[in-house]
Amino acid sequence: MEIQITGRHIEVSDDLKTLTRKKVGKLKKYFPRLQTIEVILAREKYRYRVDILIAADHFTLQAQAEDDELQNCMDEVLSRIERRLRKQKEKIVGKKHIRKSTM
Repeated sequence: MEIQITGRHIEVSDDLKTLTRKKVGKLKKYFPRLQTIEVILAREKYRYRVDILIAADHFTLQAQAEDDELQNCMDEVLSRIERRLRKQKEKIVGKKHIRKSTM
C-alpha cells in the first residue's frame, strides 16, 4: 500500500506526515487490498480542507472535509472514508454469498 501526502498552500512537516500515515494506515483493517491512498491537505484562507483518494482492485473512493481546524478536518474525512470502505466491503462479501434458488 502506497501513501502519498500532498500539501497545497501549506507546508507539510515531518510530524504531520507521520501522524497522517499513522491514521491513514488504519484503513487497511477495513479493506486489506488497498493499492494507493492519496491525502491532499489544503489551506484556503482561514479554512483547511482534507481530501482522501483511495484506489483498490476494482473501485476508487473519495472523501473530503472542510473545517477551521486541521485535526477536526482529518478526523471527519477519516470517518467518512471508513464508512464508505465498510459499505464497499459489505457489497463485495454480500455478492459472494447469495444463493440462487432453483424451482
